[in-house]
Amino acid sequence: MTLDSFCAAMFAGVLSISAFAAAGTAAGPLEVEFDTSGAPELEKWTNEKLAPVVREWYPKLVEMFPSEGWKPHRKVVFCFKEGIDCPAYASGSKVVALRSWFKDNPDDIGCAIHELFHVVQGGYRKSPAWLVEGLADYVRWYLFEPESKGCDYDVKAGKYRYDGSYRISANFLAFVEKRHPGTVKKLNALCRRGKYDENTFWKKWTGKSVLQLEDEWKGRRAAAEAPAVRIMTYNVRNSAGDRKSEVNNWKSRRVDFAHVIESENPDVIGFQEVLPDQRKWLEERFPDFAFSGEGRNANRKSGEASPVAYRKSRFDLVRTGTFWLSETPDVPGSKGWDAALPRICTYAVLRDKATGRTFSFANTHTDHIGVMAREKGMLLVIERMKEFGKGAPIVFTGDHNCLEYEKPARAVAKVLNDAIYLSKTPPEGSWRTFNYWSWREKELTIVEALRRDMRSRSVPGDDSDMKRIDYIYVSPGTEVLDFRTVSSPRPGSHDYPSDHFPTVATIVFAQGR
Repeated sequence: MTLDSFCAAMFAGVLSISAFAAAGTAAGPLEVEFDTSGAPELEKWTNEKLAPVVREWYPKLVEMFPSEGWKPHRKVVFCFKEGIDCPAYASGSKVVALRSWFKDNPDDIGCAIHELFHVVQGGYRKSPAWLVEGLADYVRWYLFEPESKGCDYDVKAGKYRYDGSYRISANFLAFVEKRHPGTVKKLNALCRRGKYDENTFWKKWTGKSVLQLEDEWKGRRAAAEAPAVRIMTYNVRNSAGDRKSEVNNWKSRRVDFAHVIESENPDVIGFQEVLPDQRKWLEERFPDFAFSGEGRNANRKSGEASPVAYRKSRFDLVRTGTFWLSETPDVPGSKGWDAALPRICTYAVLRDKATGRTFSFANTHTDHIGVMAREKGMLLVIERMKEFGKGAPIVFTGDHNCLEYEKPARAVAKVLNDAIYLSKTPPEGSWRTFNYWSWREKELTIVEALRRDMRSRSVPGDDSDMKRIDYIYVSPGTEVLDFRTVSSPRPGSHDYPSDHFPTVATIVFAQGR
């Protein structure tokens, strides 16, 4: 809650101690100072439990919620106080917390994130209180601690309204965000500028009025009939490469790599080039995801893997496996056709817990040398997924090492649809997906590229501005609500989290299974 909003409800924020946290941004370090002079008995707890969380999440929230012309506070101060009539409040760059509340509720660190986001909001102008608090609770319950399910309500009951504030509004915003990704970031940017208009925003952004969205939310019709699934494909760049590079080695860039994933909020991810040390780190970083897949070498453990990661809270695993793209796909370590290296596909047949419907997700990294190996390998993937999924819809992702007009891509396009062409909203981001660690002041956008003929927009060469080799394919009948390539550099630099850009699409499967 902000200082000028009602200081009511138990969903506010927290504080910390006398230490500083720095995180690099374009304008310099961000500092967080913690003052426990008003609660000396909380100093140890603040140092050990609270401060590390705030140090991590302040720069993360700044990165996740940018907007034109906005500059974050370079220094944020947390302090404790007695005598205020709410757990905490934020004012400008300061958060004041109720000493007795956090003494009695030391596990309520999520409150700190709620108040910290009020600092990041930057003093919304002319914005309704329900939206101010709803967005802060969205950040807390859906981004910071989704496993707590603190916003899980049975909103079919008529007493709930979209403008119920705090958790109720956060639940509504999560419903809309799932169907119209980017809603929360857009609302944040508009509120910062004082440009939010309830009469026009929702219709323009979603095609429906806020009351129509409220009806859908309370009826859960969309959730039951056609839940959207957010798909990502992302080549991590294996940790054996670029070890001597100060900026491009894995340990230097892995946190920024993770921030991209967190910002895009996918449900299922197809990774490529993942070595065992990278998988271990990713599994620890993303405990809400289960990882399936084996290494490509004969022992099934070493070498690059192409794991599939999926949200455990949403999906049940029906079947998973890894096979080799070769004439003997069940022989570990086998090379196929004219391939230079062993290549694999990891697949997962997933069942949506909410609807009971299944789909097959396949992910691969095809050979960089063998043209026949790419074509034969990708067709092998499709045939196997038809078999394993027993007719369920297919999603096929990966670094396919080919341009869209080349024979391997054309072969797949006869069976599946390239999601980039199906997006109901204009696809966003850069056309190229392989960046070769090369910064571009201005990227060729997808929209610009699609105005050109196929061969002039897809050009080979490692340093090409037009090398799109990472794909998301879907079964015919699948809707694609949006599509984007995320080409943002690491904060305050011209460096990237990987030598590939991730591609993301929000899809809805055809009715039936």
